[in-house]
Amino acid sequence: MPKFFVNSNEISGDNISISGENMHHLINVLRCKKGDEVTVSDSSGFDYTSVIEEISKENVILKITDKMKSAAEPLVKISLFQGLPKGDKLSLIVEKCVEAGVFDITPVNMVRCVSRLTPKDFSKKKERFEKIAMSAAKQSGRGIIPEVCDLISLKEFLEKSKDFDLVIFPYEEAKGYTLKNAVKGFTGERIAVIIGPEGGFSAEEVKLIESYGIKPVTLGNRILRTETAGLSVVFNILYELEL
Repeated sequence: MPKFFVNSNEISGDNISISGENMHHLINVLRCKKGDEVTVSDSSGFDYTSVIEEISKENVILKITDKMKSAAEPLVKISLFQGLPKGDKLSLIVEKCVEAGVFDITPVNMVRCVSRLTPKDFSKKKERFEKIAMSAAKQSGRGIIPEVCDLISLKEFLEKSKDFDLVIFPYEEAKGYTLKNAVKGFTGERIAVIIGPEGGFSAEEVKLIESYGIKPVTLGNRILRTETAGLSVVFNILYELEL
């Protein structure tokens, strides 16, 4: 069944109004017609089963037949803080981590980042990443469109880390303390994951992160690429928490 995301102001009573790009995709690409069933998400975690009731040049009106909490949304919110990677790797990270179930993604400038972007530079690229997130959310049946946030510094991440119930800090030189150890018995709602760029974390960055009471975890005997590390951590957290 096709799935679309709409703004809350497009839902009124038992009706949903679809226009613009969503309407084009629904009618001209998917060839949907009156009476066809469509799933619509309000982007806040609720799905609406609906039926196409009217089609005009301006919009498509859907009749809501059922409303439910999206089964695709994990009960825990995982925020990925990703060391800014080089090239187009962030596109892949956004796409796959949205599919995996991440709540939002924030790029972070670090000492060993190959890409040297300022927050202003990144803001010019942000719209493309947001479109990738939306496409991945539709494809994977998510109940929200995970946000791609503005580029921040490591220091800014550490200040934000105080708002989370748990921070996962994978580090290749960590010993003994595993991801499984870190999430065992977790009953909170928000988890932050901080991933280093291609060159990893500098010694000074590790000390700084640890000074905030954040303990590094090992992901095993193999060193993962920056574009697969976050994805692996998200999958494993949700597996361990059975979400």
